Parts: sequence; C-alpha cells; structure tokens
Amino acid sequence: ADADAQPHTDAQPHTDAHPVTDAHPVTDAHPVTELLTEQSHVRADVGSPLNRGRAWPTAIVADGLVVLLFATIGRANHDEGLRLEGVWHTAWPFLVGTALALTWAAYAKDDPRTIKVGIRVWLLTLVVGMVLRRLTDAGIAPSFVVVATLVLGVLFIGWRLIARARRWTRPFTRR
Repeated sequence: ADADAQPHTDAQPHTDAHPVTDAHPVTDAHPVTELLTEQSHVRADVGSPLNRGRAWPTAIVADGLVVLLFATIGRANHDEGLRLEGVWHTAWPFLVGTALALTWAAYAKDDPRTIKVGIRVWLLTLVVGMVLRRLTDAGIAPSFVVVATLVLGVLFIGWRLIARARRWTRPFTRR
C-alpha cells in the first residue's frame, strides 16, 4: 500500500468504493442483488421477451401430459386397463386442479415455467384431485396419496428443471 496514505475517516469523502460492501442499500444496489431480486419476481407479461409466445402453451401441454402420464402409469401398474375412458376417469380430478393452478398463475402474471409455479401446480393439483376423488367415491387410500404426491412432484418440478437447464445452455449452443 501507499506509505503516505492516511486511514479513511467518516469526515473524508470515500473515493474508492467497493461494489459489494460500500453499496448504498437503496440507491446503489449491487448488480448481483438486483439480479436476484428481479429474478424472484419474474412476471410473464404478454409480449415480454420472457414469454416469447411459448411459455403458456408449453406449460399447459406439459402439465396436462404430466397428469395423463401419472394416470396412465398408475392404471398400468394396477392392471386396470389403458382404455381412454379409464385414463380419463383417473385423470380428470387432477386435471381440474392443474387448470385451477395454471389459472392462478395466469391471473398473477407469473411465468408458468418457474419452480415456484411448479410447486403451486403440484400441490393444488394434488389437493384438488384428492378432494374430488373423495367426493366422487373414487378412493384415496393412504398409499395412493403418497405415490401421487411423489410422482406428481417429480414430474411437475422435473420438466421445469429440464426446461430451465435448456434455457440456460441455449445461448452457448450453435444454431
């Protein structure tokens, strides 16, 4: 360091500000802090670059396929047949929950591809699906609730994690 340098006091102006430790909490936010804050409140407004016209159709199709896959695998594992009528009978209560959750996300203008929305879709799908199954005497055995919780969670969050990884790596790939 400079031998003639004097220690800094609060009475002197501070000229060599450090970007992390010396940022003013309100006016001089650090770029990383701004990024984290901005990312935690991501909105998918119509026409925004984030939406790119594909976020909602992708989420609706992917979430619908999650429920249909869950119902199809469940029926196949229990030898209940894979007729369309049977898959529909198993899937419709969960599809109602998925539709409600996606409607909530659209109303809140949330990006449907986020993990936050994925968790909301997962839990609302599960709860609404189980309530509707109970109301229609379709059965909600404890083992079914556990399996549905795990499988739906992995599938709803899983496709979003894969999509996020693809969005992160896409700028680095050649077109």
